[in-house]
Amino acid sequence: MNNCKSSIDVTIVIPNHNGLRFLPAAVQSAITGHSLGVEVIVVDDHSSDGSVEWLQSFAASHENCITLLRCNSEQKGACHARNLGLQNVSSMYVKFLDSDDYLLPGSLDKQIAQAKEHAADACSVYGDVVWVNENGTTIQLPPKCRNVGKEANEIEQVILNAPLTAAPLHRTADVRRVGGFDPRVPRGQEYDLHVRMWLSGVKFDHHPGSVYCYRQHDGPRISSSDGEEHIVGARLEMLLRHVDLARERFGTPLSDSMRIALGRNLWRNGRRALQCGARNGAMRYFTEAKRLAGFRAVLGSPIYKLLCGCLGPQLTEYIVSIRHTS
Repeated sequence: MNNCKSSIDVTIVIPNHNGLRFLPAAVQSAITGHSLGVEVIVVDDHSSDGSVEWLQSFAASHENCITLLRCNSEQKGACHARNLGLQNVSSMYVKFLDSDDYLLPGSLDKQIAQAKEHAADACSVYGDVVWVNENGTTIQLPPKCRNVGKEANEIEQVILNAPLTAAPLHRTADVRRVGGFDPRVPRGQEYDLHVRMWLSGVKFDHHPGSVYCYRQHDGPRISSSDGEEHIVGARLEMLLRHVDLARERFGTPLSDSMRIALGRNLWRNGRRALQCGARNGAMRYFTEAKRLAGFRAVLGSPIYKLLCGCLGPQLTEYIVSIRHTS
């Protein structure tokens, strides 16, 4: 069912760079399977794989459904593309969908109804994510991406388990209020946006139930990869900005729960950097984590925490890696 209407309830913004392999599925999922008025804005970031030609042909046969925007000058990445799309959103609600992922039928109807329950509040509603392979077959969710637990407080849920890109439905005004996506962030751009929105006063309300499929594949993604020192450094600066924003909103000293959550997220990212070979950047993460929350920032099993206290994170991570490969 084609749901393009003169009255637009929600806009789906899709950034694309050479994503022709999966782009049609993403666009189709955005305009079908819903009863709402939907507009799709695809922002192409200098593709050379035929994406633009396919979009032009598809848009011509789906009048009032698809708006194609193209980035000027050189390729600038996903943040710039999403923000360009955001500038052109005229609906009250917006959802960001990557070109290699796809929405589940009925998800927009469900989330619009949920959002209307918070009509008087600054609130983003979000659902769960299905991880799939390149063929769309469900795969097991990585342990590091599982929920932190029903007992977790709001701070832990947002700081340690912020939703992935297309899980939330946002009010357009709330995204614009924080300036959209930060182009300084090369990795975890949606995490940065969601944390900044929450720190600005936007509530994130989780409603159980899957809303989109997050595709894992070997092809190029529009975001940068992990492991390089400059990327690790840029992400660290992002996380430290979150600490500053938290202090601006909640004052100093921060509550124990806030300091621990922020510290543990720094530690978790330090572990990831160390595992990817970015040793110098990793040690900066660990230093900042301990400065913020002391030993309570250490995130891992009891044995891991004990080893860190005795041997330090670098040697502990080496021992853990040997144990996992043996």
